[in-house]
Amino acid sequence: MIMRVHLGFWKTTSSSSAVAVAVTAVLAITATAWSLQSDPGAGAQASPAAEDAQDMPRDPIEELLDELNRLLDEVHLLRMELAHERLVRSEAERDLGDLQRFMEDHDRLGDAYDEYRGVKKIAEREAHQRELEQRRAAYEREKAKRRESYLKARAVRQAERAEQQRQAGYDRAGFAHLGLDVYFGRASFFYGTKTSSGRRFIYEPDELDDIDNLFYRNEEINFSSMTISGSVLNASDETRNVGIAVVFFDQFGSQVGHEIVQINNARPDVPYPFTSTVKMALNRPFASSSQYVLYADPIIADTDELQPSDNGN
Repeated sequence: MIMRVHLGFWKTTSSSSAVAVAVTAVLAITATAWSLQSDPGAGAQASPAAEDAQDMPRDPIEELLDELNRLLDEVHLLRMELAHERLVRSEAERDLGDLQRFMEDHDRLGDAYDEYRGVKKIAEREAHQRELEQRRAAYEREKAKRRESYLKARAVRQAERAEQQRQAGYDRAGFAHLGLDVYFGRASFFYGTKTSSGRRFIYEPDELDDIDNLFYRNEEINFSSMTISGSVLNASDETRNVGIAVVFFDQFGSQVGHEIVQINNARPDVPYPFTSTVKMALNRPFASSSQYVLYADPIIADTDELQPSDNGN
């Protein structure tokens, strides 16, 4: 059997010597019990009554264990006494501090110590209340700050979502963004035809010498003139005068025609259709086109018109 004794280290005041004696006794008894267990013969020689060992009613190891338990109980009681003395000392130091502060405030508070302690408790309670109010105010400020940040972030998300939905609506309607919140709808193009007609005389010499009089009519696509039809939309929040340019190019990137579309007093999110005829400098269909914004000027109200006249009308 192996015995382990776990001992702690305590800072002592008046009971330190008693604890040291108890610890020494425990260590001595533990060493004796260990020697008796490892060498029973040596234990018999060390005992004063070795010759009567066989007549003993109890095992010496059990007696040593009982003594060890008794000493451990005594150590436990000494620990409790030490803790009590530390508590008493702490209270005494606190009372001493109160007395020192009382002596410092004697002229202001008078001779009544109870009155001083009452005033001190009131001051501590007021200080605690102020601390609670400060914490509550700091919490409310932090809460308001977090709520403000949350509302701003939510407003930004809602604005982005609304813009995405509006852009998706423009895409479904066939409008492409040109810049400056101006959109251009899907446009169609048409080339007209030119017709030539007349009479053709065919002479066939034969026995009758007949001359055939034939009427003909030819139609050809007129690439020099083209009709364009589309829509312009002002996506801004204010009424504006909008102008866009539609330019056409051939397969070599050379400009072969253009059209300038001007919409005055264009209201927000209202598509304005247009149809124009474009003169083309090409004898075949155009290869590509481009659109861009010329201007998008907001309507500025004339302040002179808003001011009342001198006669009050």
